[in-house]
Amino acid sequence: MKKVGLGLNIDVDKIDKSKLFKGAKGTYLELVTFVNLDETDQYDSNGLVKQNAEKGVDMPILGNVKIFWEGR
Repeated sequence: MKKVGLGLNIDVDKIDKSKLFKGAKGTYLELVTFVNLDETDQYDSNGLVKQNAEKGVDMPILGNVKIFWEGR
């Protein structure tokens, strides 16, 4: 199985704070990421990070994803 290390940068000002939820060990935020392992974009990123939402609700892009390590 191929493994990759991903670095995430997010703009916390864009987080919809009403979607934060309490768990047993802290406060959580559900995020999703879309990653292209083969290409980078104009910002040298491999993908983007969004806050998870209900189906059909588009959330703003919070940040980007960069591959910093690849291995097995």
